Amino acid sequence: MDEAWRGAIAKAVSALQAERDTRRGRSATEIAACLMDSLELSQQAALAEGEDSGELRRRLTEALQERIRRRERRSRDAVQSLYRHQGLDREEAATELLDTDLFTAEGWQLFGLSRTQLAISGALTGKHLAARSRPEAPSGRGAPFPREKPRRRE
Repeated sequence: MDEAWRGAIAKAVSALQAERDTRRGRSATEIAACLMDSLELSQQAALAEGEDSGELRRRLTEALQERIRRRERRSRDAVQSLYRHQGLDREEAATELLDTDLFTAEGWQLFGLSRTQLAISGALTGKHLAARSRPEAPSGRGAPFPREKPRRRE
């Protein structure tokens, strides 16, 4: 390599590495937000007199799964955009993981987790969700107030 070019090439490589690191960080933030949003979703309905609870459960599960799919699509679009790959086609995998009991051997294998890792993951998720819903006190004051939840786009 010509020594006259060494400085310019090193500067270009550093800039590309910094851009890659920024994209990875933004992607990780988007994926984490998607996971947290999905964990906080719920679907509720009152069971009418004489209504089949199994049918209601099926409808609620389908509605919840569709909401999770929409959130995941938005997250995938955002990550794809970060890498400027909007023009690429992608195949969406069905969200069949919701039908898997996480506390079975099949669930552990599916997620590649040991029993200990799964327990730790569940404990940390629960701790994080509890912390997000806990009232906070404004700085300099002792009285707590409820934290405003971010609005979800759907």
